[in-house]
Amino acid sequence: MGVNFTFRHDRNNTLVSWMSSSDRRGTSDILYSSAITIILCVWVSTFPNVPSPKDKFLQRLLDKINLAMIGFLGPDLLFALALGQWDSARKSVKEFQEAGYANWTTTHGFFANMGGFRIRSPEPGEHDSQEHGIPVNAKQLLYLIKQKYIDMPTLTETQIKGISTADNFSRIHDRILVLWQLFWFSVTEIVRFVYETPITTLELTALTFAVMMFATSVAWFKKPQIDSSSTRILTTNASLRAIRDAARADYPDMQENWYETPLDFIWKRGSFKPDKQWQYFSQLSHIARLPLFTRRPGKDGMPWDRMPSDIWYSTSGYTILVGLLVQLQFCLSFLLAWNWHFPTRTEQVLWRSCAVYHAMYSLMVTFYYVGGAFDKQWESSKRLFCSMIPLRRNQSVPLPTQLTSVDNYEWDTTLRDATTEEPPSRHRYIKKTVTAVLANIWTHSTPKLDYWRNLSAGRDPDQDVSLPWTALLFVLTVVYIFSHLFIYAEDFISLRLQPDDVYLSINQFFPLIH
Repeated sequence: MGVNFTFRHDRNNTLVSWMSSSDRRGTSDILYSSAITIILCVWVSTFPNVPSPKDKFLQRLLDKINLAMIGFLGPDLLFALALGQWDSARKSVKEFQEAGYANWTTTHGFFANMGGFRIRSPEPGEHDSQEHGIPVNAKQLLYLIKQKYIDMPTLTETQIKGISTADNFSRIHDRILVLWQLFWFSVTEIVRFVYETPITTLELTALTFAVMMFATSVAWFKKPQIDSSSTRILTTNASLRAIRDAARADYPDMQENWYETPLDFIWKRGSFKPDKQWQYFSQLSHIARLPLFTRRPGKDGMPWDRMPSDIWYSTSGYTILVGLLVQLQFCLSFLLAWNWHFPTRTEQVLWRSCAVYHAMYSLMVTFYYVGGAFDKQWESSKRLFCSMIPLRRNQSVPLPTQLTSVDNYEWDTTLRDATTEEPPSRHRYIKKTVTAVLANIWTHSTPKLDYWRNLSAGRDPDQDVSLPWTALLFVLTVVYIFSHLFIYAEDFISLRLQPDDVYLSINQFFPLIH
C-alpha cells in the first residue's frame, strides 16, 4: 500500500515582500543557499592547467578567476571545455596503448595536456628553454617517444596524484562540501517541483549551475589540481631545430616558422574550429584591455611557457551524445520560468525574451561545436582520401591584392578610362564606373580587413577566421552576455515580491523531512 503525501497547507497566492526566517524559510535563506551554491560551482569546481614555472601567486589566481568567469557567464562553455579535455585524455590512453605503453592512464593524459611534462633542448639557450623547457601535450609527447628523442616517462598515476593538491585531505574535504551542497540544494528544489510548490528564479539559476557543474566535475574527475609548477622536465637527445628538420619528410605541409612552440607541427591550437574562434575572441579581449577569460601563454616570438586552460578539444563517439544531453537541458532551463510570477509584466516579458534568446544561442553554439567535431573528422578523412588520388589544383580567381602589376594598373585606370573615353552606351558606362569604384574600395580596405582577420601572435596563417561569421558571432555573443546579466539581475530584483508559498519549508509539505 503506497503512502499518500499531501500538502499540510492550502495554496496561498498572497504576494509578500521580504520574509523573515522563523518556522518557514526566509528571503535570506533563499539568498544564502542559492548564492553559496553558485559560488561553489564557479570557484571550487574549476581546475586550471599547470602554471608556468615563472608564475607567481597572482598569475595562478588569475587563471582560476578566468575559468570562474567562463563558468559564471556560460556554465555550458565550461562544461564543453571539460568534456573536450576529458575526451582528449581518454583518446591519449588508446594512442599510447597502441604504441605499447599500457601503463598510460587518463590521469596521465590530463597531466600531459595541462602542461605537466616539459621538454628541454640540449642546445644551450635554444628558445629560452634551457632552464625550464617548454610544455608538450600528450600527442607531442608520444611523437617524441616514438621517434626516440626522449624515453617514456616513468611517472605513475599514484605519483601524479601525490604532486597534485587535488588529492590531499583539504581537496577531499572541499569536494565533499561541494557535492553535499549541490546534492542537498538539488534535492530540495526537485521536491518543490514534484509538489508543484513555487520557487524563485534565483533558485532556478542556482539549480541550473548545480546540474552543469556536477557534469563538469564528472568530466574533470581525474584531472589533477596543481596550484604550483610541479612538472617533469625531459631532456631531448636532439635540438628542437633538428627535430623539426627531421620531421619535414613526414610533414610536408609544415610551415617554415613556428608560432606556438617548435613542436606545433604535431599539434597546433586552432585545428578545432570552435577553439580557433574562441582564441580569436580571446585576442580581441586583450586588445580591448578586458582579458576576462584567459591569460596570454607567453611572450610574442617565444614558445608557450604553459598550456592555456581554455583550450577547446573536439569530441567524438558517445561523448558527443553525452554532451548533447547535458547541453540541451541547459539550453531550455530558463524557459521553465515562463509562467512563473514576476513583480511586473515588463519583467516577465524581458525574462521570456532573454530565456528564448538564451535557448537559441546555446543551441546554436552547441551545434556549432558538434559540427566542428564532425568537420575535423571529415577533414582528416578527406586528407587521407585526397593523398591517394592525384588532383590538379584549380586556379582561383585572384583578389585585388593578389593581382600582378599590370593587372593592378588596369584596375587603377578603369575609373579614369571610364571618365575620359567616349562610352558606347550609358549602361556600360555606369557598369564600368561602379566596378572601378568598388575595386578601389576593396583595394584600400583589404589591408585593414587582413589585420582583423588574424589577431594571433606572429600572424599565424592557420589562424585566419571568416570575418562575416566572426562579426555575426561577436554580436550574438554580446547580446547573449547582456541577456545573461539581465537574468542574474532579475533573480535578485524579483525577490522583492513573491508568492507566499515560495517561503514554505520542505517539512511543511514533505512528511519525511523534519
